[in-house]
Amino acid sequence: MTIESLKTKAVGTLYWLGLKIRGSTATFWANIKRLFLISLTLLPVYLVSMYYLSDHEKFSTLVICLSISSLYVYLLNFLYRNLEVQSKHFWQIPCFFVFVMFFLSIMFMPLIVEVNDAFNDGNVKNAFDAIYFGIISLTSVGYGDIHPINTVGKIISITMSILGSIHMIMFIALVLDRITDNRN
Repeated sequence: MTIESLKTKAVGTLYWLGLKIRGSTATFWANIKRLFLISLTLLPVYLVSMYYLSDHEKFSTLVICLSISSLYVYLLNFLYRNLEVQSKHFWQIPCFFVFVMFFLSIMFMPLIVEVNDAFNDGNVKNAFDAIYFGIISLTSVGYGDIHPINTVGKIISITMSILGSIHMIMFIALVLDRITDNRN
């Protein structure tokens, strides 16, 4: 499998999702490389912070939350600059919204499971509970069955709430932008 065949498959996948690449493919791949490098930079920070979590819980949690947040903000910027939805595939924007919400929950899952005592007496028992808490926090529903009881849990909850709000605002802005583009 060559690089060119991988590029062709990636572009084909994006078209299948109903997304059209804006500008030249060279710019697109330069941005993909930048996103990949940022991810590679943040991954060791994430892993080292998880390793030292028991020694410096608050600082490690803050570093992990900031690294996930910065990767998410770059991803949003990248998608907004490089992708445009074709009008016949407009319905896929909500599907993409749900996918990113689920992705964010999975990004926070190891952290939530690792510090499960930060949430009402260790009520987060497995990965499903962590993803459930993540989605409920990101959507600002907050049922209250799992809630933070110390500073580490509160840092995680605050970060997830802010990211969830930003995600909702970006989703609404994207939909409105596409509606006005289609009218013009």
